[in-house]
Amino acid sequence: MSRLRYLLKRWRLIAALLILTGAGTVVWLRSHGAKAAPVSKTVAVTVRDLTVKVTETGIIQPVVKVDVKSKVGGKILKLAVREGDEVKAGDLIAILDRDELQARYDQALAQLQAAQARAQGAQFGWQLQKKETVTTIREAEANLVAARARLAAARKALSIQRQVSAAALQQAKANLAAAEARLAELRAGARQQEIEQAEENLRQARYSEAEAKRQYDRKQALFEKGFVSQSEVDAARTQWEIAKSRTQAAQKQLDLVKEGPREEEIRAAEAQVALQKAALEAAEAEQAQCEIRAEEERQALAAVRQAEAALASAKAAALQERIRGSDLNQARASVSQLRSTVKELESQLSYTVVRSPASGTVIRRYIEEGELITSGVSSFTSGMTICTVADLREMLVVPEINEVDVAKVRVGQPVEVRVDAVPGRVFHGVVAAIAPASTTALDPNVSAAQGTVVKFKVKVRLPNPDRLLRPGMSANVSIITARKSKCTCLPIDAVGEKRGRKVVDVLVSEKSKTNSPSLWALIFRLRPRTIQQKFREQVVRTGLETETFVEVFGLRPGTRVRADKRYIVERKTIEIKGPNQRD
Repeated sequence: MSRLRYLLKRWRLIAALLILTGAGTVVWLRSHGAKAAPVSKTVAVTVRDLTVKVTETGIIQPVVKVDVKSKVGGKILKLAVREGDEVKAGDLIAILDRDELQARYDQALAQLQAAQARAQGAQFGWQLQKKETVTTIREAEANLVAARARLAAARKALSIQRQVSAAALQQAKANLAAAEARLAELRAGARQQEIEQAEENLRQARYSEAEAKRQYDRKQALFEKGFVSQSEVDAARTQWEIAKSRTQAAQKQLDLVKEGPREEEIRAAEAQVALQKAALEAAEAEQAQCEIRAEEERQALAAVRQAEAALASAKAAALQERIRGSDLNQARASVSQLRSTVKELESQLSYTVVRSPASGTVIRRYIEEGELITSGVSSFTSGMTICTVADLREMLVVPEINEVDVAKVRVGQPVEVRVDAVPGRVFHGVVAAIAPASTTALDPNVSAAQGTVVKFKVKVRLPNPDRLLRPGMSANVSIITARKSKCTCLPIDAVGEKRGRKVVDVLVSEKSKTNSPSLWALIFRLRPRTIQQKFREQVVRTGLETETFVEVFGLRPGTRVRADKRYIVERKTIEIKGPNQRD
């Protein structure tokens, strides 16, 4: 019984093995015996419109957004707006407590009025002192000028008097000496030398007369012959007459010398001597006038010294005027400072009423009534924001574009924006600005060597007339960098690159063939078929390229090409260099 069970179990195991073997054979035959040759997938060249887009995400913000702050600190007494309210420029936002500022303003105004009164009194005293000082100085200067003029005149008169007296005395002495010499000469009579000199003068005069007579006779003879003019004859005659006059004068002088002085000449010479003595005495008496002129010069010099002292005293008095002027300047400075303080407090009082600087929507309110806020113009803090007003009619998205794509982006290019909050709606905008530097260009802690992705901010403006876009929404931004219609296109995977050129595998022919069935194929009803494809590699030129399609030139629409040419990589030889070798 146990053996029978053993045999049954054994036959069951053999039957199971046979069944499994048969099933495996069928599967193998279906997968191998009937397997067709490998077939490449192909795609057709189509005509379609291409749009090249650069896609990135960003956050929507208003173009115009203003944080409303107060220029003064204090307690909020009233808030006139809530979130979502529409406001216009100049509308009331908040009112602050002004009691403390009002008290400071009243105190500063009282101080200003007192300072103005002090400045007015200081100005009156300064003007009076200045007038007196100017008058005194002018009089002292005029007196000094007059005294110096008198001194100069006295010195000039003294100099002239000394020169005249000295010259007169010298001339009187010379005249007296000449008169005495003449008298002595007359009393002594003529000397032999004088007689000889007179005779010599007479001889020279007679010789000159004879020579002149000879020249006259010669000219007369030449005139009679017609060789000279009458004027030359007349000139020669005139010279002859002059020579005769000189001869006569020399003869008279010789006669007087030989005769000697007469009595009346001696008396005249004596009278001349007496006259010159009197003149000498008068010249000596004139010397006393020099002392008088010198005394006048000393008095004029003393007057100049006195005038200089008076002027110095007047100028010293001007120091008091400068002191009063300094007091006036201080008073004016105090007035100016207090006036600035009053003006500043007036401005601060006006700042307690906070108004909207721009038109728009209150998108956020940060404080409540009764809270204390700080000034927005403090040097220690930026102040507290009361609310934020934004113009929602135009929005802004600032995506950060990869450096590879930013070169395609231009200002003015159209932009498509989609937001999750408004599904199915496409908002249209334009590129308004492109950042000149990357987001990490000025960060010293970031470098390209660290593998940081370099991105550039691009500003996109969006009109928002229906207010569907709101600040803070996330947006998908598609910048349309190129657009072309009716392009001959292929899927991007169908175009490969070989030796720097774009290539495709064009399907030349495709045939289907049924193989002769084998015994096993007949048993298991298998009909193997073989598809034979023939491709020709062709170089093409490409144009616009999107993420899925690329524009090709040189292929007709409908032409079928290998679909996966992009992944057929050309076999290359790889050269392995040692560690010490360089490229």
